[in-house]
Amino acid sequence: MNAISNTTSLFNNRKHAAAFSIIEMVITIAIIGILTIFTLMYYMGTIEDTKVAKTKIMLEQIKEACRRFYAENGFYPTEIRHLYPKYLTRIPMTPWNTPFQINFGEVTEVVCVIPLEVSYKRRMAITIDTIGFAPDNFFDIGGLPKAAYSFAKMTVSAASTGETQVFNIDFQIQYKSFVTAATLEHGSDFRFQVTGGEIESVTSLQAVPIEISGLGGSERTGFEYSSKKETDTIKVRILNCKRTSGFIFQLYRPLDEGIPMYYGPRLVLQTGANTMPPVTLTRSMGESTKRK
Repeated sequence: MNAISNTTSLFNNRKHAAAFSIIEMVITIAIIGILTIFTLMYYMGTIEDTKVAKTKIMLEQIKEACRRFYAENGFYPTEIRHLYPKYLTRIPMTPWNTPFQINFGEVTEVVCVIPLEVSYKRRMAITIDTIGFAPDNFFDIGGLPKAAYSFAKMTVSAASTGETQVFNIDFQIQYKSFVTAATLEHGSDFRFQVTGGEIESVTSLQAVPIEISGLGGSERTGFEYSSKKETDTIKVRILNCKRTSGFIFQLYRPLDEGIPMYYGPRLVLQTGANTMPPVTLTRSMGESTKRK
C-alpha cells in the first residue's frame, strides 16, 4: 500500500514539475518576444534618425548648390537636375529613394517628403531665400481728413513664364484730390510708371478710359491719369516683376502743404511748404510697407 502511495506521489510531483516548466517556458518566451520587439523598434528608430540626419545634410548641400547657381545665373534652378553636373556631382535622392524638389513662391526652399509610415508622411524643407515680396496690408485713406494717395500690392502670384523669381502683381492706387484752389477744377493729374515689369491693364472704378504707353520699345510701362472726380481707386495689373522692379509716381498738380501719401500702411511722403510739381515718389515693389 505504501509503495503504491509513494508511486502516485512521485507521479504527481513530476506532473506539477512539468506543468511549472511549461508555464515558465511560456513566460520566458513572452519576455524574450517583448525585448525583441523593443530592440527592433529601437533599431528601426535609430535607422530612421540616421536617415533624417543624412537628409538634413543633403538639404544643406543642395541649398548651397542653388546659391552658387543663382550667383552665376541671376535666378534659381527650377529642378534639382539643373544643378548636375556643374554644381552637384550627381542628382541626389533621399535615403528613402524619393526625389528632392525646389519650391518657389514668397519663399524659395528645397523640399523632400519622408515616408516614415504608410499612412503618414513627414515634410522636411530648408529655406534657400525669401524674396521679400509679399502683398501689402491695404490702407484706406478715405477716412483721413487729409491724405492724397495710397499705394498697395494687393496680390502677388508666380508668373507663368517658367522663370523663377518672376511675379505678377495686382497693384492698387487710391487717391483724393487735395490740390490747390487754383487747380481744383482740373482734378488730379499724375503719371504712374513701372520699372522692371510691364503693365497689362489699368482699370478705374470711375470707368474712365486709361491708355497705357511705353517709353521706348514695345512694352507698356506707364500711364497718365486725369480725372474730374475728387476720389477714385485705380487697379493696375503688372506682369513679370522681379525683386528689383519698382514704380515711379509723378504728381503734376501741386498739393496743399502737409498732405501725406501712403505706401501700404506706411507714410512715405508728406509735402512741405511751397511744394512745386512734379512731386516724385519712387519705390521698389519688393520693399516692405509695414511700419518698423
